[in-house]
Amino acid sequence: MTNTLLQNVPPVPIQLENDEESNNWCTKVSIPNYSAIQDSYVVFHILVTTRRGKLELFKRYSEFVKFRQSLLTEAPFKAKAIPKLPPKIMAKIPSKSQLEKRRRGLETFLNFVLLDSDLMGSSIKEFIGAKSER
Repeated sequence: MTNTLLQNVPPVPIQLENDEESNNWCTKVSIPNYSAIQDSYVVFHILVTTRRGKLELFKRYSEFVKFRQSLLTEAPFKAKAIPKLPPKIMAKIPSKSQLEKRRRGLETFLNFVLLDSDLMGSSIKEFIGAKSER
């Protein structure tokens, strides 16, 4: 009998969706693709489904970094649970596989953060471009 090493088994793609009975505003998050802008930077295409409709966002990696830092400041009680972002790519022109790995990592991060009702604060509103209610 041979043992199968888990590191040799390809990951199964998952799509996290919120329970319909939940009080969370967000029900589904995906990053279906990305675009390289004039070989200068990359913008990730984000689709967010809410209870009121759909949002379409375009964000650079640096905006995710700022967003995560804001979340850590705003919700220190969740600091250990908030996933790390995929590492910065040091290549001037990243490969498709590097960008795909980053896309998947950013999608995992957003699924965790946007589907967690404990984290609905000003950082999320700013990231998605929602106006603050005062």
